Amino acid sequence: MVIRTLIFTLFLCLLISCKSEEKKAKSSEHASSSEINSQNSPVNTSMGEKPITVTAPPELNGLSKAELWAKFKSSREKADSFKKSGNYSKSIQSLVFAAGCAVKLEEPGMASWQFNNAAKHSIDFFRQQSHYDEYVSNLNTMKPSEEKAKYIQVFHNKLKKEYSLLEAADYYLKKARALDQQEHDKKRESVIMSNQGFIASVDGMLN
Repeated sequence: MVIRTLIFTLFLCLLISCKSEEKKAKSSEHASSSEINSQNSPVNTSMGEKPITVTAPPELNGLSKAELWAKFKSSREKADSFKKSGNYSKSIQSLVFAAGCAVKLEEPGMASWQFNNAAKHSIDFFRQQSHYDEYVSNLNTMKPSEEKAKYIQVFHNKLKKEYSLLEAADYYLKKARALDQQEHDKKRESVIMSNQGFIASVDGMLN
């Protein structure tokens, strides 16, 4: 009788132990799933980085949809005209305004494209002002030497001088990405990432 009682007690202990391990395993599974979901979340939760908020300029308040569309199209046309004449500052301003019109029209995809285009114009302006392509082309033909080292230093100084244009481009691209999350498009995302990649490549040269 005593032996039977001991066996029964041991059996209960084993049963309780198994259930405890099962609960731990399930708890571990839930934790892993939560971690994966947080990593895949489109919301940027980087420490110290505030989420991007995109709003339309106040001067667009009270305008009808027809008026907003007219301003959007006009701003796009002005941007193309300004870029052709080499006036990048005005072309960027026009595209940012067009983006504001699209935000007001509740067209996040179109607004995202305009902010991306403003960033691209800013990048093109940077390349022009810093003579980026000329320097890169020349460096590719130069052999390692003291002369090349000095040339690289001059090039880096040019990049630093015009770097504020890339800071502006980065800001517009962050807005473009925030809007793309509202109306995602793979092609647009790829273009935005390509522009961000150029900025990252310049950062890599300077750091």
